[in-house]
Amino acid sequence: MIQHIIIFSRKSFARSANLMIIVCWLSLVFYACGPEMSDRIQAQMTHLPDKIDYNFHVKPILSDRCFACHGPDANKQEADLRLDTPEGARAALSSGAGHAIVEGNIAKSQLTQRILSDDPEFIMPPPESNLSLDDYEIALLTKWVEQGAEYKPHWAFTKPAPQEVPVAGDGWAVNEIDHFVAAKLEEKNLKPSEEASREILVRRLYFDLTGLPPDVADLKRILEDPRHDYYEKLVDSLLSLPAYGERMAAHWLDVARFADSEGYLDDYHHEMWPYRDWVIEAYNKNLPYDDFILWQVGGDQIPNATKEQRLATAFNRNNKQNSEGGIIPEEFRVEYVADRTSTLGTAFLGLTVGCARCHDHKYDPISQKNYFQFFSFFNSTVERGDAIFSFNSLENGNEVSNEFSMNAGPVMALPNEEVAEIRNFLLQKIEDKEEDIQKKAEQNQQQARQWIANSASAKSLQDAVDKATVLYLNFDQTAEGVSKDLAKGNKKATYYRLDTALGKHGLAIVSDAQGQLVADGSQISFERMEPFTISFWIKTPKAFDEAHVVYNGNNRIQ
Repeated sequence: MIQHIIIFSRKSFARSANLMIIVCWLSLVFYACGPEMSDRIQAQMTHLPDKIDYNFHVKPILSDRCFACHGPDANKQEADLRLDTPEGARAALSSGAGHAIVEGNIAKSQLTQRILSDDPEFIMPPPESNLSLDDYEIALLTKWVEQGAEYKPHWAFTKPAPQEVPVAGDGWAVNEIDHFVAAKLEEKNLKPSEEASREILVRRLYFDLTGLPPDVADLKRILEDPRHDYYEKLVDSLLSLPAYGERMAAHWLDVARFADSEGYLDDYHHEMWPYRDWVIEAYNKNLPYDDFILWQVGGDQIPNATKEQRLATAFNRNNKQNSEGGIIPEEFRVEYVADRTSTLGTAFLGLTVGCARCHDHKYDPISQKNYFQFFSFFNSTVERGDAIFSFNSLENGNEVSNEFSMNAGPVMALPNEEVAEIRNFLLQKIEDKEEDIQKKAEQNQQQARQWIANSASAKSLQDAVDKATVLYLNFDQTAEGVSKDLAKGNKKATYYRLDTALGKHGLAIVSDAQGQLVADGSQISFERMEPFTISFWIKTPKAFDEAHVVYNGNNRIQ
């Protein structure tokens, strides 16, 4: 099909031929300058910030539309391309098509060529991904490449630095924050709203800082305040109220997953309100943020830690805890460690590190290895995943070493003044009693030595031992499962699933921890405070970290 017919006169042909050469050359020049931008995208260029920032403008777009296929997760990377790092984005493409990004050159950058394309076989993101970029986002990425495609570390890893106050908001901006707000409004081609009336400003301020509206009397007093700086004075007065700490703590306690119950099954009460009060007090005292972090993460590790510093570490104990008897302890121990790992990442790093528990993070520079390195800090804590029942904190948290404590321990005593006074009184009584017990123990030793000295012969010593003996058991000629008269006084013992072997004196029983010896204790009952002695020979084939030999329960000694 003929679309155009061009007729040249003989005189103008040479001149026209030269013109065609120039047109073709210019076309090549324009093509080399970059991909063709539509009028819509060119229009958006006029609304862009003067300086495109990677963290504020670019990374949100790349992480949402590109990182799933070209991000940190090596298992999901397409075309061997990583756009989350400058090294990956600037490396030569394995396809041989050049580079995804060439700083300052949108024509040689595959990223800009593809986002500006209309070809469904070439455009990115591909249509089958159900993702797309709007004109403003395309303009942002294009200008970013033109400006050199500067990458920056994640904002959570970057130390805050002072920023130059923008020159904006002429006629209405009265402080530094106003100038920043004005600059953003001008960037968006917006105008500020009219200043609200005093009663509306006061109401907003009360809600922001205390969570409550002003009462009628306060509102009337503030409306009649003639000072030009009434607002600044009002801010100071509200910041000094206890309600300010309560208002701010409500936000932080959500981050710290605070609750007054355990969160599983029966959802028993979780005694964590002292931590809540600590957070409120931290805001009201204006505790520096570095201390606010340090105390909650590891205040108990600070040399000579104060009560407040140790209490702050309850942040790590706000996790849900399971009281179901049938749970697998190791499973929930690991869940508690994972909860602390993820919460610390969210609260203090601004990162969803929990994603990397199962795979390399798709949107942030955290590998699965990084996650479990982080995980290991909490995995070193002494904790068991057993079900939690009431009073465990009292029974197992105070006087028992950590390796034997349950999930509720260790605990921290926080008595009020009256209870503290009573506690100190009782502790003094205990100390006095311990000194008395020590004196009596020394007297008993002296009496024992005197008793031995008075026993002139082995026969008299044996007579004294026999006289003091209330039960003597041996295992000679005793069959399994049969109760026999074993000693004087018709004392009896029964044992089950136990073999016998030659012992130190006569036969001995051999235990593999499956069998059981039950001695009749009906005639040898003791109160807890009464002294008594048990003596026997025992031979073990190896050493045990933990083992029980004698167990007293339900009027039986096993």
